[in-house]
Amino acid sequence: MRIEKIINKKYGVTYIYEVEDVYDPEKKRTVAKRKCIGKLDPKTNELVPMGKRGRPRKQTDDPQQTDTAPAPAEAPVAERTGDTGTDPEAELAALQAEMARLQAETDRLQKVLDQIFGAVSDFRREMEEVLPDGEKP
Repeated sequence: MRIEKIINKKYGVTYIYEVEDVYDPEKKRTVAKRKCIGKLDPKTNELVPMGKRGRPRKQTDDPQQTDTAPAPAEAPVAERTGDTGTDPEAELAALQAEMARLQAETDRLQKVLDQIFGAVSDFRREMEEVLPDGEKP
């Protein structure tokens, strides 16, 4: 088993792989089996682990400032709230609370998209000023 550094030329990212040579009887030769264990941080030159679920999330002290969206609902609201569905008013209240939460999340994501669109528009405008006539960014 060995460790290899492979550079993605398109994005300039260096990935670290654990490589094991395995004999393939069908091809009658050894084949390299690679497993990505992380990528190299260009600033600190340290390994940033990448597990099954991607890169690790940033830890914040403020619960309002999380980068993660709430997990999608796998079960109906009544099952998630522990409501058996016998009280329609309680189920309605749970549904309204869920709808308010989803609306707040939609509003937050719309603000993020607006910021991204503004940044891209500013970048395009700056590039149009820098590039010679006739070229597009």
